[in-house]
Amino acid sequence: KAFILFIFEQSKFTEMKALFFSIHQTDNKNYRNLLAIVGVCVPIVLYIITILYGKKLIVENFNLESLMAKFIISKILIWCIFFLTILYSLAIEKRKFTEWTDVAYRWPFYVKTIIFTFLAFAVIGIGTSNLLHYLGFSSKTTEDLSGFVKQYPIFIYVASITAGIVEEYIFRGYMMTRIYSVSRSKFWAILISSLIFSAAHFSYGTAFMLLQPFLFGLVFAVLYFKYRNLKVLIVFHILWDIIIHYLFLIIFKFYCLLCS
Repeated sequence: KAFILFIFEQSKFTEMKALFFSIHQTDNKNYRNLLAIVGVCVPIVLYIITILYGKKLIVENFNLESLMAKFIISKILIWCIFFLTILYSLAIEKRKFTEWTDVAYRWPFYVKTIIFTFLAFAVIGIGTSNLLHYLGFSSKTTEDLSGFVKQYPIFIYVASITAGIVEEYIFRGYMMTRIYSVSRSKFWAILISSLIFSAAHFSYGTAFMLLQPFLFGLVFAVLYFKYRNLKVLIVFHILWDIIIHYLFLIIFKFYCLLCS
């Protein structure tokens, strides 16, 4: 009897221990998910505070009216958002900033991916631009920066490198993977991260103008999910932005010649 009672007590203790461990694991998972959700919100909140209000405050207080000054301030603030988000992931979440390890491929993969993505972006870019032009929408950013880009060509490289590195790391490497770790849904991870990526380009002017960055974001997100290689996305993003800026510069010069 004593032996049977001992075995029974041991089994009850084991069950209670397993239950406690299960609850502890669940609590840890919920806490981890909560921190991940907050983490997705961190760059959004920082962007709103710094770009929408901080930049305006700095410009007004220091009477900085030139486009160059505004451009430099905006890029510094964007890099600050990037490093603060990394700090949050390492210090608060206690997780790697980009949890997915990049998969290594042979060089033909990078060439094929860049060519494929360029063709996809060209189709999206031409299609959406014609559609928006037909509907009567134009980019406020394009109009405002025309003379600035012509005067300071280095803007092209600084803007492209900043966008390529910061946007890919934050929207794909960080946000999308955090959303996926919480939802376990590729669909929602791709859709939500692409919507946030699109919303970050609100300076384009109108809600309709956000269609193009949304579609670009979808392509980037799908490629990252499929190949798990962030480097190729960063390289393509930088190259694409440089090409588009130079095309814009050429078109602007041609337009000036026609008008003169």
